[in-house]
Amino acid sequence: MNRGGEDRDVEGLYGASAQDDSVGVAPAFVDESRLLKHLVLSVAQAPDTISAMATALREICRATGWDYGEAWLPEADDDVLALHPVWHTASLELSRFETEFEGTRWVKGQGLPGRVWASRAPEWLHDLTDSSAFVRAAAAARTGFQAGLGVPVLAGDDVVAVVVFFTRHPRPAEEQRVGLVNAALAPLGPVIQRMRAEEALKTLNRTLERRVAERTAELEQSNADLRAEIAKRASFERELRSSEAKLKRAQTLAGLGSFELSLDTAAQTHWSDEACRILGIGAPASSMTTSGFVEAAVHGDDRARVALCFEQAVLARKPFDIEYRVEWPNGDVRTVFNAGRPLYKRGRPVKLACTVLDVTERRDAEQALLEYRNELAHLARVATVGELATGLAHELNQPLSAISHTAQACLRWLQSGRTDQREILEQLQHVSAEARRASEIVRRLREYLRKRTTQHTRVDLNAVVEDTLRLLERSAQQAGVRVNRELAQPLPSVTADEIQIGQVILNVVRNAIEALADDSGPQRVISITTSHAADTVLMEVEDSGPGIGRDDLGKVFEPFFTTRTDGLGMGLAISRTLVEACGGTLVALPSPGSSRGVTFRLSLPVMSTQE
Repeated sequence: MNRGGEDRDVEGLYGASAQDDSVGVAPAFVDESRLLKHLVLSVAQAPDTISAMATALREICRATGWDYGEAWLPEADDDVLALHPVWHTASLELSRFETEFEGTRWVKGQGLPGRVWASRAPEWLHDLTDSSAFVRAAAAARTGFQAGLGVPVLAGDDVVAVVVFFTRHPRPAEEQRVGLVNAALAPLGPVIQRMRAEEALKTLNRTLERRVAERTAELEQSNADLRAEIAKRASFERELRSSEAKLKRAQTLAGLGSFELSLDTAAQTHWSDEACRILGIGAPASSMTTSGFVEAAVHGDDRARVALCFEQAVLARKPFDIEYRVEWPNGDVRTVFNAGRPLYKRGRPVKLACTVLDVTERRDAEQALLEYRNELAHLARVATVGELATGLAHELNQPLSAISHTAQACLRWLQSGRTDQREILEQLQHVSAEARRASEIVRRLREYLRKRTTQHTRVDLNAVVEDTLRLLERSAQQAGVRVNRELAQPLPSVTADEIQIGQVILNVVRNAIEALADDSGPQRVISITTSHAADTVLMEVEDSGPGIGRDDLGKVFEPFFTTRTDGLGMGLAISRTLVEACGGTLVALPSPGSSRGVTFRLSLPVMSTQE
């Protein structure tokens, strides 16, 4: 009862009749000016909007003879009305009515509060038990309410509240009573609007104070961590101070420098000695801009790329990292890794804070490793061709024998005077075809053996499979192995080194042939399939051989691991390295649906449309 405000003795203001709620008629109206003056004074002294509305409800109900008053205030988003202060005379039924509708919300046009909110005009209901006019008619009937009045509280064109009054006495619409209530509430609109604005401001201030306190705590913790770090570094520096030469040597070995670049010529920049050494420039002036740095230190071929990286980092307000070359004054070219982030002042970018690391030796080592891998792969190809020499000689001997026999036949015809030009022409065309066949065998062999650097280009995997199987055709025949192909058409191109991928396929298929050659099983079959899904091209080589134990499946790609007595154990290890260099994978799996055999699955990325 009487939520949000305290009862006061108003007999002196309104007279005894103004407080008499037990009679069935409205109490005598008080002097309007006295009511308004007292009401405005009481509301102005209220500490908040809820208390102000509670005071207004109490004063108006007592002055104009209402049993129950409730105030509905727009929520912060102004989409609904919410019930806040309620005042009523002492009654259990009225308390139940109040409790029943706590938490209720009204939208514009809904219920008596919503209709008054939408129309911005008072509305009198002479029968609250009529459910067609009053949504809460059932509750009103239980409580004994007879008539009601809804009045908007306006501040300019805005409805800042809707006040609703109910009485348990029959009461027809009275213009004087409506006018008095409307007049009493009219001055409250600007007051309530101001109070709500002040409350919103106080809430915002409390939020800001809380955030400032949280941030202050974070900063204090950061400062404590920083002090601990500074103390730790100071201790470290004290330990190293006895030998400045040792300190400089450690910095040189670490190869890490820090520097700043100005986005505003007025901003001061700081450089470490190690950064100057790595970048090959003398100590810069008090300020060095990004454009000045690119011009002074970056290699000519990398300048546009570095400048674009700096610009994008500033626009995106994100950290960056980039690798590029720098050219020292003596002509030496070094490769550096540069990471950093923009620094801001009053929301405007002013600097790039950077760290730089000399990665020249690392890149040289990677290049040497790549060359070593290529050399190892080349030696493996040479060894493979040596092992396949018998089959290759037989394959090459076939077109050469055909050329020899056909040429001898043509000579005999010419020596005997037989000059059938058409027949001789057919034989010469046969000689030409066999010569092209022999030339193609030699070309494939030379291309396979050629020592070259890695070249990632567009590769047709189906074509590489067919070329590789031609090299292994004789070996498969000698081992009694049937090779089945199921190559998807069309198959997207992949990005890879064609010769190295051919070497991988040759190693895998050759291993399968050798496994089947010693197998006593009923069938010796190798199935090769290609397919693609999404952005990946797959090739699977499945054999019907004895298979590989599950414990050994995970070891087949380890260097020097082999299940053959005459094997070196390097072929599959080299193959996986070559595939991973192309961004692909090579795995060994048990053949599905069978206790025998093994499946090698090769996956390579589909060539990008931008490549």
